[in-house]
Amino acid sequence: MVAPDLPIGDRIRHYRGVRRQDVVAGLVGISPDYLSQIERGLKVPSLPILHAIAQELGVPAAALLADMPAAGRMAPDTTEPAIVQALMGYGPPRSAPLAEPTALRERVESAWRVWQSSKTRFSDMADVLPGLIADTEHAARIHHPATDPDGEPSCG
Repeated sequence: MVAPDLPIGDRIRHYRGVRRQDVVAGLVGISPDYLSQIERGLKVPSLPILHAIAQELGVPAAALLADMPAAGRMAPDTTEPAIVQALMGYGPPRSAPLAEPTALRERVESAWRVWQSSKTRFSDMADVLPGLIADTEHAARIHHPATDPDGEPSCG
């Protein structure tokens, strides 16, 4: 998790990790120079650009915005932070390859069978759910982007 007091640019740099700045900028549709200026705190991105950056980095836009974690929205104290992260919307970058729909369906069905039959279902699901949630959310983001036909972010 990122420190809650980091500026937006530092958060973007953190979530970008080892990915090259020019590659991420190109995938988002902005120039590498503009992304560099955002990361250095010289420019503040518009909300559509911030949303596109968050999608490409595989994080919720709120992860790039929040100065402090909102009360009541803190991750629960759990032994499975990977599941919490997946449920909060952290996942693969938008440009990551998609899981095939038939493969996702098989994984969901397999997880359901394990959940219904295993005596160690909680431990078994701890290994399966983070990846399954992230891959399913990623597929949903790609197939149903939060933009209208003109490319503007939707409000609902």
